[in-house]
Amino acid sequence: MVEMLGFEFMRNAFLAAFLASLACGLIGPLVVANRQVFLAGGMAHAAYGGVGLALFLSLPVLPVVWLFTLVMSVFFALINLKQKEMTEALVGLIWSGGMAFGILLLDFSSGYNVDLMSYLFGSILTVSKVDITLMSILNLIIGFIIWVKYKDFLVLIFDFEYAKSLGLKVNYLYILLVVLISFVVVLLIQVVGLILVVALLTIPAYLARRWSSNLAMMMFFSFLCALFFSLIGIVLSYYLNLTSGASIIAVAVICFSFFTLKDLFSGVLRNKKV
Repeated sequence: MVEMLGFEFMRNAFLAAFLASLACGLIGPLVVANRQVFLAGGMAHAAYGGVGLALFLSLPVLPVVWLFTLVMSVFFALINLKQKEMTEALVGLIWSGGMAFGILLLDFSSGYNVDLMSYLFGSILTVSKVDITLMSILNLIIGFIIWVKYKDFLVLIFDFEYAKSLGLKVNYLYILLVVLISFVVVLLIQVVGLILVVALLTIPAYLARRWSSNLAMMMFFSFLCALFFSLIGIVLSYYLNLTSGASIIAVAVICFSFFTLKDLFSGVLRNKKV
């Protein structure tokens, strides 16, 4: 472990893992509680359009992806608030349309030599200081908004109509939540890639519910789970020469499967005793 910390790229990777886990801890429980997992997946795939746009215009990738995903998230939220029956179709449109848009732009981008696999499956070992700075800024924004709007989000999770009856600006809160999800999607691109974002965003939150009695505890345990998965995944990828993003998600899936099977067998044994 000490040997690993001797390399700057490993120190950057561990710092990026901490920042990504913090973002997952704050937003993951809100995604799960509001049943917005499918939306998070749509945003993740739509972000590929931002990758294609950045390379087509020869601009820095992450800032362009952030702006592109932000616009897409606001677009989705506004339409969904007007026509809720179109939610699934709209997410599917964003999901496939974003990917198609990105691929076509890449076809028109002659001479690019970027490793696109790193955007699809992550490459936390290549995170730069600039990336860490951007991740830190996004975390500060996310943390500040959650701190200010925590009680409002809590009511929104409990009941949308009840929140409206209390005089809360539910439409504004919903748009804000969707925007925050887009922020985290961009933040996680370097860690696990667009394809695997949903897993790191939701698995820690699902596991955190086991030990939580309120939203704040769920956020805390979700952060710890995400950090554990990320650190173990990075260590495995370093010593076994594996893809970092896939290693992180593999650890998360194994842990999730263990607890799920444990609950399943415990339930079967209890039923037999009865």
